[in-house]
Amino acid sequence: MQTTLLSVAIAIILALTAALVGPLFVDWTRHRSEFEAYASRLSGLEIHITGPIDARLLPTPTLVMQGIDIARADQPGSVRARALRVEFGLGALVRGEWRVSEARVQGPEISAGLDENGELTGPVPRFGFNTQAISIEHLHVEDGRAILTHAESGSRLVLDHIEFRGELRSLSGPVKGEGSFVTAGQHFPYRLSATRIGQDNAAKLRLVVDPIEGPFVAELELTVSLERGAPHFEGQLQFNRPVGRAPAHSQSPIVEPWRLTTRLAGDSIAAEFQQIEFQYGPDERSAKLRGSARVDLGRNPRISATLSSAQVDLDALAMFSEETAGSH
Repeated sequence: MQTTLLSVAIAIILALTAALVGPLFVDWTRHRSEFEAYASRLSGLEIHITGPIDARLLPTPTLVMQGIDIARADQPGSVRARALRVEFGLGALVRGEWRVSEARVQGPEISAGLDENGELTGPVPRFGFNTQAISIEHLHVEDGRAILTHAESGSRLVLDHIEFRGELRSLSGPVKGEGSFVTAGQHFPYRLSATRIGQDNAAKLRLVVDPIEGPFVAELELTVSLERGAPHFEGQLQFNRPVGRAPAHSQSPIVEPWRLTTRLAGDSIAAEFQQIEFQYGPDERSAKLRGSARVDLGRNPRISATLSSAQVDLDALAMFSEETAGSH
């Protein structure tokens, strides 16, 4: 009996040793083409791995790939990343579940935008599997960059040093987390949450942006959908600046609060802003404006707006204009 137990113990030790040490002697980079083919087949994208590949089974199943290029043959735009590290839950794998306990993306760069027809460009995946079967408990994005372009107007927006920390219940959502980005030299922390993408290719998105050196907080709640490759959106937008202490050179000891709210709806061509309400100052002595606006996005962008008020405090509006000019 003791001999049998000893044999079983030795077999288990050898198996664990092989699982721990064995991958160290495998040159996973030589299997680059197999990794690329499998990932491309699952995502419907062209995926190339230019750097080394490493894999471990113990203490937790881990896959590390460096130098990743992702694109779609029939569309402009691409995604690149310096490195991707994925750590799987061992217990979930034993049960046949693809649960990622941690995924870390280093240095991703995304190029996307809208073409001349207002359709979304970029490597949007077409997964060949059930996207709800994969979840990511901890997702980290480090030192990212996004280049967003609008072909019709020729405009370009660059977001640098993108950071994100959150969770992804499945590849089709829901997702929530927080992070920050830098654009035009200003740092913008944000909080993001989105529901699962429905059968109508629509999802509800909530975004809160709180600039570190900015005078306001922006809150956006949208329902976003794709119809024939073109984005459509509908929801609410709010800008809010709380009362604060004025700078030393200001004529007033405080910075007056103000708030702007509106409903919006539109697509890649134009956006309509309805039920605009702007309030400057506290409730007991505020100046209020109401109206609507339209923003045309095209080769010659244009904004047309109509605002009205039953009573306007010209001194308050003059002070608002002075503060706004001083903040630039």
